[in-house]
Amino acid sequence: MTDRGTVGYKFPSESRRKMCVERTNRSKVPKATMSPTLRDLAWAAGFMEGEGTFSSDDKTGKGGRARAVQVNPEPLLRIAAMFGGHVKITTAVAGKRKPIHYWQVNGARARGVMQTLFSMMSAKRQGQIMVALGEARAAGRPDTA
Repeated sequence: MTDRGTVGYKFPSESRRKMCVERTNRSKVPKATMSPTLRDLAWAAGFMEGEGTFSSDDKTGKGGRARAVQVNPEPLLRIAAMFGGHVKITTAVAGKRKPIHYWQVNGARARGVMQTLFSMMSAKRQGQIMVALGEARAAGRPDTA
């Protein structure tokens, strides 16, 4: 096996490099598109209080998850503009209900949302956040201190 410093090394083809870049760009979570004011954060805290959940994102507790579910996508798009993340839609089951939209962020972005909104949340939601951040801290995540 040769390394990049030797004559025998073959650089990846241009098409392979382009495919990897496109796949990487596609997999990135959208960033926030606005800088929220205190009023925006208060609205987000109220919305997440009623419609959101905070948890660790997997059974190992190595991250965090913030999620909200709605039939109307507008509040979710507003949350996504503030904190980033995807707004996705689930299809209706055999026409029995309306399609449901959900916004979700995971990992460091979710932990940031939790820490940002923590002081504005009820005791119940603060408990959810502390459990999610506690599990992340126990798993060795440095940004939860």
